[in-house]
Amino acid sequence: MLRRLGCDGSEVVYIDDFAENLPPAADLGMATIEFTDPDELRARLAELGI
Repeated sequence: MLRRLGCDGSEVVYIDDFAENLPPAADLGMATIEFTDPDELRARLAELGI
């Protein structure tokens, strides 16, 4: 997907509600967030400056 988008992993935030899916994305250089609820997601995105 990164190649298709022409992005580097460091340009992507990967959000998933299954924690086991996060390590492979992190291995590609993506910031990762485990989704638990909307307020927590907003807070985490704000920490990343998004």
